[in-house]
Amino acid sequence: MDQVRQRICETGLGFFALALKDTDEPIGFLGLARTDLEPFLPDGTVEIGWRLAVRFWRRGFVTEAAEATLRHGFETHKLPEIISFAVENNERSTAVMKRLGMRQDPS
Repeated sequence: MDQVRQRICETGLGFFALALKDTDEPIGFLGLARTDLEPFLPDGTVEIGWRLAVRFWRRGFVTEAAEATLRHGFETHKLPEIISFAVENNERSTAVMKRLGMRQDPS
């Protein structure tokens, strides 16, 4: 946790806990982070990613938080691009990506 906090303090990017507005109950996490996936992605590529407890699926929480996070990344950090990726059959995450207006890279 110390390393995560330090990275967020240094860059403003990282994964943050998601909690319900009314109760502050933790439900998952979401955030922006620089990837370390060379040669598959260029060094410094920023991704948006999320994980959510199953019982909170299908309520729009990830989409709502991801929309705000993308705005933050583009407007505050002036990022030129934010990517997301999922394993091939992760239909729920790819559906969120589509709702966010992301498009599949054909390569």
